[in-house]
Amino acid sequence: MPGLSIVKSLNNNNIVNQSLNLIKNWRLNIDSNSNGLTDDWENSWLQGGTTAAFSIDGVQKIEITASPAAGIALTAFMPANYISVQSGQKYILELYTKVSGNVTSFIGADYFDSGKNYVDSIVGISISSAAYTRSYVAFTIPAAAAYITPKLIIVPDAVDNLGSGWYKNAVLRRTA
Repeated sequence: MPGLSIVKSLNNNNIVNQSLNLIKNWRLNIDSNSNGLTDDWENSWLQGGTTAAFSIDGVQKIEITASPAAGIALTAFMPANYISVQSGQKYILELYTKVSGNVTSFIGADYFDSGKNYVDSIVGISISSAAYTRSYVAFTIPAAAAYITPKLIIVPDAVDNLGSGWYKNAVLRRTA
């Protein structure tokens, strides 16, 4: 199929099996236009007055530079392209992430219908480790969904908390 890359799925940074990855630029390390965002991904939304800096530091880095709002301030980063999926099918979304400072990192995804209207979202395991750790979520595509957009999420632990998250080796693959 066009646009698919053959990659190795990772478990504890070891290669365990081969699968088709639906994510382009899955290493999250190519920035051909030097805008700080890895190719085929885009800054999608900053909430609650949060500001962030994006850069390639070997892999994608998102740095929270201000989190002034009360409550949750959230930064998300998702692919520039919708990924076509079929309802009822099972998938896993995984990557390796690490953080510094007072932030927590996640991987997640948004579901969209055939008209590319938002349907729902999912979030994987939270990571607060200074060492690369696997974040993942396994899921079944809901009946109303026709597209998915994976997202990288970084959340300040409290108001005025700052920090950075690094992301690498993103894989979205069908499991059954």
